[in-house]
This record gives sequence, C-alpha cells and structure tokens, in this order.
Amino acid sequence: MISINQTIAQYCKARKDINDDLIALGIPHNDNIVGRIGEYYASQYFISKGKTVIFASKPNEEGFDFKIDHMRYSVKTITAENNVGSTSPLKLNKRWGYLVAVKLDSDFNLMALSVVPYKKVKIYLDENSRKQNKAPSKSKLFRWWKFLDKSNTYIREC
Repeated sequence: MISINQTIAQYCKARKDINDDLIALGIPHNDNIVGRIGEYYASQYFISKGKTVIFASKPNEEGFDFKIDHMRYSVKTITAENNVGSTSPLKLNKRWGYLVAVKLDSDFNLMALSVVPYKKVKIYLDENSRKQNKAPSKSKLFRWWKFLDKSNTYIREC
C-alpha cells in the first residue's frame, strides 16, 4: 500500500509536470492548476477551429484569460470533484466579451465546453438575482448554470 507521503510526492510531481507543460504552451502561471487546465482545453478548442489564441500576460490583473481577434475571453472551470458546486467569482466587469465555461470529469478530462457572450451571461445572472429578490451584483460565484447547457455554442466532448 502506498503511504500518504508517497501519494503526496506523486501529486507534487504531477503538479510540477502539469505546470511545466502549461508554461511551455504559454499559458500564464498561477497556482490554480484546475483553472489553467480549463484554459488549456478552451484554447485547444479554438485552435482546432483555426483561431489564434493570445493569452493575457497577467490574467488576474487584466480581467480576461485570452484574446482572439481582439475579443477577450474569460475562462471558468468546474470539476466533478467540486462538491460545493461553485468556484471562484465570475467578474461582471465588461473586461471580457465571452465566457468560456469548462466542465471537467473526475479524471480532469473535458466533459463539456460552452461559449457564451457577456451580454447573455449578464442578462441571465441579473434575471436570476431578481427572481431571488437580490440586487444584481458585479460578481457571481461560477457554477455550471443551466443556461450553459442550452447555449447554441455548447459542445459536449464526453
């Protein structure tokens, strides 16, 4: 049986290998490996469509993750291992034009990807806030919202 120390060592090596590979691909460095994996899948989706993806040099400061033809994209990722159902806040600040929502399975493989214009995201979230008798806010914890499954740009990769 593998000891917890061996498991931790294997995990650390895998994180380092993932980090090194993502840096080699030009995906900016931060400690959010899950988010960076989502950015990788999102970028590969667009590259497969013949698009040129340019990553933000400092995504946390710039408010978006990458650009395609001068349009800014914000990527949010959620995994099957997420028991809470939500993750870091989605900033509704108009610094991005499209949300790329990425859903990963328990093995961190791409399960689903949805690309939605900022305006549609904002309308949906504002309507949802009003239904709950809450004022619209400038950020929302990201969840895999039902409208992501209804988007005409929804891509299922399972």
